[in-house]
Amino acid sequence: MARTFKKRHGAPYVIIEGCIECNICVRVCPYDAIFMSDDFEIVVDGAKCPGCHRCYDPCPVDAIVPMDDPRAAKIRDSNRPFVLENWPELLATQAK
Repeated sequence: MARTFKKRHGAPYVIIEGCIECNICVRVCPYDAIFMSDDFEIVVDGAKCPGCHRCYDPCPVDAIVPMDDPRAAKIRDSNRPFVLENWPELLATQAK
């Protein structure tokens, strides 16, 4: 059973071009926010990702980046349906 988060730590993460589908991120994510999509590519569900950073360092090809990183512009098409667009508002309301 996956954990749930009470507080968003930062921007949710996305998978960008260059991912080698090694599944390390899937194994280290305690929120079950990272999984293999129907087209056999790893994706991050932005609604489930609290931006905890646990998947960032283990990635051997630096293909996992937070949405507020300029490299996120290279997001893979398979990850686009799972992007949480309103994360900045959610983060701002949480700080109050």
